[in-house]
Amino acid sequence: MDSLNRPSIEYHLLFDLCAVEVQRHGLPCLLRVPNGFFAYELVRRLVGRDVTDLLNRTDPAWIVVDTPQSFSLSQQQPAGQFQTIVWAEPLAQESAVLATTLRTALAANGGLCVLFSRRMAALLPESKGGAIPMARAGTAVYAALRKANFRTHSQQSFHGPLSLIWWQASIWFGRLGRPALADRCWYAMRAAFSAEGWQIPLATTTLLTAS
Repeated sequence: MDSLNRPSIEYHLLFDLCAVEVQRHGLPCLLRVPNGFFAYELVRRLVGRDVTDLLNRTDPAWIVVDTPQSFSLSQQQPAGQFQTIVWAEPLAQESAVLATTLRTALAANGGLCVLFSRRMAALLPESKGGAIPMARAGTAVYAALRKANFRTHSQQSFHGPLSLIWWQASIWFGRLGRPALADRCWYAMRAAFSAEGWQIPLATTTLLTAS
């Protein structure tokens, strides 16, 4: 799962937007991720250099990378320790309890950023490559956040039905040897990439910001 050469357009955009939120709210930052793929992509956007040493560090002064395997959040943590928390692909079995833990760990003026995939994410290379966990919470994270008294500020969803149709058309025209039409469909896909309204439940990915 960590062998993906680069993230898809959806996740590339999600990771960039998460980095913007960290820039907005500041450090210290907690990255709650399901695996190394998410850790690497997020951390390298925050430090802008080789992140191998940082991922192996135990010093939590600025950026803490937490996974279900390490589960350092189960240890006693000071309340309000983090200015920014990025929660990537919440897992179904832990989302309700972990949301409450993150509420305590977040500073009063801090910000939470949650990125998660929906059912249509099965079409993405991250899903086919195993980077997206099978037991993810998906839209159940909404209820977990409400129960933990988080207030959602924004929601952005990507690659909905219209975008997916243009994407498939671009692939088909490319296979038919019609590169000009394939390019037009590709640009139409990018123009429709942000999913709104009725498209949101059928989008591939969503980013929430809350506090």
